[in-house]
Amino acid sequence: MAKIVLGIGTSHSPQLSVRASDWAVLREKDEHDPRLDYQNLLQRAKPNLDRELTTEKFRQRDEACQKAIKTLGDSLQKANPDVVVIFGDDQHEQFQDDNMPTFAIYHGKSLPVVTHTGRNPAAWKMAEERGWAETGPEYEAGQGLADHLIRALVDAEFDIARCNKLRPEIGVGHAFSFLYRRILPGGKLPMVPVMVNTYYPPNQPTPKRCYAFGQAVRKAVESWDSDKRVVIMASGGSAMSSSMKRSMR
Repeated sequence: MAKIVLGIGTSHSPQLSVRASDWAVLREKDEHDPRLDYQNLLQRAKPNLDRELTTEKFRQRDEACQKAIKTLGDSLQKANPDVVVIFGDDQHEQFQDDNMPTFAIYHGKSLPVVTHTGRNPAAWKMAEERGWAETGPEYEAGQGLADHLIRALVDAEFDIARCNKLRPEIGVGHAFSFLYRRILPGGKLPMVPVMVNTYYPPNQPTPKRCYAFGQAVRKAVESWDSDKRVVIMASGGSAMSSSMKRSMR
């Protein structure tokens, strides 16, 4: 039977790719982002926050972030997996509000990864993309494990959506391509994307449901009639991804 050899979790925030020398563009982005009430957030910030906003503090935190990313990559390589299952959020990349599943598993044969350089001319986005490793246009997907997970999770009474094609102009979502762009630069580890609706009401799963889902995924992986070594990865930092990661312990 298959064996889970490692569980890891990471944010895929732009700040993990943008270097400290460019962090000012992230502040500029937040100041003008229509989704944020920046002035209200500024008023609620802790006193003396300006002490944290120095060039030296930025450098220290940037170095810590880069070290942590390298540690994750080294741990992943040391585990020597055959396939990785990644829980991530889909931010209107594959799914829109006219069709937004709670949980969806991609079970196509290959994963397209689109290089976005230049598509979004915003300064913060260009700074983020400068921190990405070069990627290929397509990667092997973990189709065998994906098919098994779909069947096993339906048997466990989870209503799983599935898809075997991704929007070619978008490619696999950034929560998942983060593996190749930052965690394993140059790597080609096959992947099973598990997409979770963490953003868009009214059908976001509760943390309790995500925890149970993670338990069911673990049982499903371990029941896979294969000698493959499997890594579980949570990408995003949301409470729901964290709940699923904890359920793997």
